[in-house]
Amino acid sequence: MDKIRYVNPLTDFGFKKNFGDAEVMKAFLTDLLELSSEIKEITHLDKERLAETQMGRGVVFDLLCETMDGSRFIVEMQKRKQKHFAERMVFYLSREVASQAKSGDADEETKERKEWDYNILPVYGIFFLDFHLPDFQPKTFRTIEFIVKETGEVLTDKVKAFTLELPSYNGKPDNECRTQIDYWLYNLANMEKMRTDLKFKDKQPVFEKMQTLSELSAMTKAESDQYFMEQDYYRTIKNAEGYEYELGEKKGRDEGLKQGKLSVAKKMKLKGFDIALIADVTGLNAEEISKL
Repeated sequence: MDKIRYVNPLTDFGFKKNFGDAEVMKAFLTDLLELSSEIKEITHLDKERLAETQMGRGVVFDLLCETMDGSRFIVEMQKRKQKHFAERMVFYLSREVASQAKSGDADEETKERKEWDYNILPVYGIFFLDFHLPDFQPKTFRTIEFIVKETGEVLTDKVKAFTLELPSYNGKPDNECRTQIDYWLYNLANMEKMRTDLKFKDKQPVFEKMQTLSELSAMTKAESDQYFMEQDYYRTIKNAEGYEYELGEKKGRDEGLKQGKLSVAKKMKLKGFDIALIADVTGLNAEEISKL
């Protein structure tokens, strides 16, 4: 087999290698949202937004970006089907909207508290899916927003979700791609198998930078070691789906993922990776890793 040229962008490492770059993210958001004005700056915020109380559950995003005007973009790569995924999207968006709540600023003259008028800044959820959305008709790209059922009127354009289903591009000829989103998704779905330059660089110049960012040959040994560990984990996740059919959904999923996590953790430990990093990549706790 020809030597692998690019990282798999569906892994955590590969995804952040590309979309963790502000120029790449800016170009993607502009193509996705067809913005009338250029995004001036994107700040990558903390990956985890902790709950307000110890009893609450933390919310984790792959990337949480904020523009200069305060608009927020949750950008996530979801590798496998998850129960209640639609509700999970709603939860993520709701938390980012609720985080804007203000108790009111003091008026300088009266010193009285002013009421917050609920004029929220836009929050958009962008979800790359390595599967077709369960219980919905397969669709490459969909926009989800608040709409009045009877009239089709948009209630607000401040909260939206976008799903992008990558399996639609497995085996799809590149000459059937017609839109800017087609060009992005085709490259993401097929990059790991490519041995030539990325497609459609004449349609989207930032693909030249993505190609450079994704070249395995340009990475340090530490970067390549981390990538191949995460690639093993990605394959474990995909293989676990086979266990589900053989052993039953829950039992198969749990068994397949557990064995895969242990296998990846052992390899990372032998390579000398820090236990905290191994725990972050695999989801195992430090005690389990120490016993390997």
